[in-house]
Amino acid sequence: MSFHYNDLNSFLSHLAIELNYSSKTIGSYRIDLNQWEQFILNEFPNKNPRVLELNELKSWSYDLFQKKLKPSSIQRKISCLRSFYKYLFKRAYIKNNWASYLISPKSDKKLPKFFFESDLELMLDSPLSESYIDYRNFLLIDILYSTGLRVSELVSLKVSHLKNKKGQFLIRGKGNKERLVFVSNLAKKNLNKYFLFRRLHLDGKKEVDSFFLSKIGKALSIRGVQYILQKYIDQLGMMKNISPHMLRHSFATHLLNAGADIRAVQELLGHSSLATTQVYTHVSKLKLREQLIAHHPRG
Repeated sequence: MSFHYNDLNSFLSHLAIELNYSSKTIGSYRIDLNQWEQFILNEFPNKNPRVLELNELKSWSYDLFQKKLKPSSIQRKISCLRSFYKYLFKRAYIKNNWASYLISPKSDKKLPKFFFESDLELMLDSPLSESYIDYRNFLLIDILYSTGLRVSELVSLKVSHLKNKKGQFLIRGKGNKERLVFVSNLAKKNLNKYFLFRRLHLDGKKEVDSFFLSKIGKALSIRGVQYILQKYIDQLGMMKNISPHMLRHSFATHLLNAGADIRAVQELLGHSSLATTQVYTHVSKLKLREQLIAHHPRG
């Protein structure tokens, strides 16, 4: 038996083109499906994957449990397989979508990590120097925090996405959905100065549409942003590990702590489900509890 490579490649193209998934997410899907494919080849060498029965699909999930993978990893792999089979079923490549009956393990939800406002005040006090690189790094952090962008959305940001001088960006996020995001008033003031540094950095080279540029004038990568943020934190002597997503978490948590409407935060984050946004309400309650313990006479 040989696996239907066209099915897999067609599905991954669907994720990239129609759903606008990031290359990192698509890479994870590819790895998970390749692992599933290898398992099926070993266990059911004479079976066409398009006609696998529910028990045969379940055997893979049993194998994942026996390998003692983290529940979150098993959840992701089963979710990936479900998405793949849903895609095949919708296009009538298979008669029955047995993967929809696969059950994922429950796992403890980890609360998102975020920065305290005092940390961000230090990070956004001023650029480390009057150079393009330091000013870019400073504004990059400011934009991530003041808009709640995903890092994949940040590296895809274009100058042409800036709608007007009011600091509005038109973002194409997960599922190819468009939304408007708004930079803070302080970040808005820094945009004009950034563009001045940016023009000097290009130094007569052909204008490019990518908003944040590397030393050689190319668009930044996700890994490049992660490196920039960690180096920035180290230079400030904050001795913390940082990820771009922590700034997104901070954006949501601080808004809710200040009394923002949860549905407005959902819209700003680009969440399709309110349940995804509600995790930040737990973080906010946790912060309230910490404040009670710290300041109440009988805390």
